[in-house]
Amino acid sequence: MNEILQHINAVFAHFPETPETARMKSEMLSNAEERFWELRGSGQNPWGAAQQVIAECGDVNELADALGFPRPPASTRPNSFNPIYWKERDNLPRVTYEDALKYVKDAASAAASLAVAFASLFVGGMAFTEVRQRLLAKGVERADFWGLIALVPFLCACAVLLTLTYVKRRPYRHIRRGEFRLDDEARLPLENDLRSIRRKKIDLIYGIVMLAEGAAILIGGVILLIKGKADQDTGMSMVTGLFVCITGAASLNSTGMRGNAYRRLLRRASGNA
Repeated sequence: MNEILQHINAVFAHFPETPETARMKSEMLSNAEERFWELRGSGQNPWGAAQQVIAECGDVNELADALGFPRPPASTRPNSFNPIYWKERDNLPRVTYEDALKYVKDAASAAASLAVAFASLFVGGMAFTEVRQRLLAKGVERADFWGLIALVPFLCACAVLLTLTYVKRRPYRHIRRGEFRLDDEARLPLENDLRSIRRKKIDLIYGIVMLAEGAAILIGGVILLIKGKADQDTGMSMVTGLFVCITGAASLNSTGMRGNAYRRLLRRASGNA
C-alpha cells in the first residue's frame, strides 16, 4: 500500500488544498485500499496488486477536469502518468533473481570485511601499545619505532579490507540509488528468501554467542589486570577474546546487511517498477 499512498499524494500535490480535493483524495484512497485487498484476495502478490491499483487510478487530466483545475504540464505529472517516465524506466538496468542473489551475497561479504577492517585498527593499537611497553620495560631504545612496526601489518590489513569492501560495493551503485528495474519473476522469490532469513535465527544466535564468549574472555583478562595478577598468557587470552568478539560482530553485521539488501531490492524496486 505504500507505493499507492505515495502515488496518490503525488497526484494531489498538483492541486490546491480545498474541501473538494480533500474529499476526493479520501475517496480515492478508500477505493484504492479496497481494490488492493480485493486483488490480494484473488491471489495477486503485493507488488502486482499495487501496480494494478495505480494503473486503475485514471488519468491525471481527468482528475484535474473533475476538480475544475487546469491540467498540469506533462513534465510535472506523476511518473506513472508520464510517458517519458516509462521510456526512462525501460532504459534502467534490469536486475534478475541471479543478479539480486549476487548483490545480497556481496553486500553481506562487504559488511563483514568492513567490520574486520575497523577491528584490525583496534587490534593494531593494542599491538603497538603492548610492544612499546614491553620494550620500554626492557630498556630497549626506539621502542616507539618497533611499536609502529608492529602496527603496520594491521594498517595494511585494514587498507586491503577497505579496498575490498569498495570493490564489492561499486558494481551495485545503481541498486543503492534505486536506479534499476527488478524482474517481475524475481520479486516473489526474493520475498520468500527474506521471510526465510527472518525465520532462520542460526546466524544471529551464532553471532551473539561468539560476541558474548569473546566479551567474557576480555572481561576476565581486565579483572586480572586490575588485580595485578596478569601475565603473558593473560595478554594472549585477551587477544583471543578480541578476535572471537570480532568474529561475532562480523557475523551479526553480515546477517543484518543481508536482510537490508533484500529489503532495499524490494523497497526501491517498488518505487520505479
